[in-house]
Amino acid sequence: MYILAEADYSATNWYKRILSPLKVQARRKRVQLCECESVASLPVGEACAFVMGGSEGWMRETVCALQERGCHPILLNEIDEGRLSGRYSRVRSDYRGLMERLAVGSRCALYGMNPASVSDTARRAAFLDAHPMGEIFENNASLRGCFEQFWERHCHAPFDSVICTNDFAAVSLLTYLREKGAEESVRITAQQMGNILSYFPSIRTVGVDPTALAAAAFEIADCMSAHPDFIGVSVAVGFLSDGEDCGTQDSARTPRVGEPLKAENAFYGDPELAELLSIERLLSSADETDLNILHLLAAGCRDIAEEAFLSDNGVKYRIKKMKQLCAVESKREIPVLLEKYGIQINVSI
Repeated sequence: MYILAEADYSATNWYKRILSPLKVQARRKRVQLCECESVASLPVGEACAFVMGGSEGWMRETVCALQERGCHPILLNEIDEGRLSGRYSRVRSDYRGLMERLAVGSRCALYGMNPASVSDTARRAAFLDAHPMGEIFENNASLRGCFEQFWERHCHAPFDSVICTNDFAAVSLLTYLREKGAEESVRITAQQMGNILSYFPSIRTVGVDPTALAAAAFEIADCMSAHPDFIGVSVAVGFLSDGEDCGTQDSARTPRVGEPLKAENAFYGDPELAELLSIERLLSSADETDLNILHLLAAGCRDIAEEAFLSDNGVKYRIKKMKQLCAVESKREIPVLLEKYGIQINVSI
């Protein structure tokens, strides 16, 4: 079984959140799941393939290419019906019901919407269906620009609640509100994609159940293999709220086939987003020892090896990996980056 993912999308933690339970399902069914980065490298004769991406152009091109090869596309991220043609299946979420449940008060907003994202386009439509008078703030490759538009409207007529389309929009919004001394002026909810929101208890989180999504994906694949004359299958999955398990990452490497596809989404070019993505990678890969080292770095500890009960080489090795994940030159830059977004690493001794 193969999964095709857009280049930028496959580097995100939310893609890995879905990939992990997909691998679990594949092992249960005794099939190998391979990541394929181009339709051309997909083996001839494949009945179905999973598809995940962010930009509508890439999704449309990939789905059409699969259809031409006689391979049935199974879409694993939200997309509005009617935006694609031909035969395809999808795993969908009840975004309209979610939008109705999340918003409180008479004034609500959808924040951080990426106009190039097929999933965010679906969230926008669901939000407007549920809240016709709600306001939408787009992230056109600048989270700062998104906030400036929001702040102008918020000062004029305060919002009661804000629904953020992803983790990073929520963290960015809260960071800017703190700078204004207004962090408690609005209720923030976000769709959780990774681990970073666990460090922000004031942000209410919801997320697609990755285990249910993976199970639905393989159910569709089995159904289409048994009934190739079907036009397509649509399966709905639910959401998880605060405190529920959003899935664990599987450290086993998934085989990759083909060459990376060209990135088309300017969303990933925002320097602020790049910083938040690096923090997400750091926190997602950190074990208890790493977190202790981060805590000691932030505290200005002079002898981390002694305090962490590690060798000097062990500390250097772990800090080197952290610097690579955060794309910084000095270990001193790591706690500065975390502090910038109000992230405090607390460890139990």
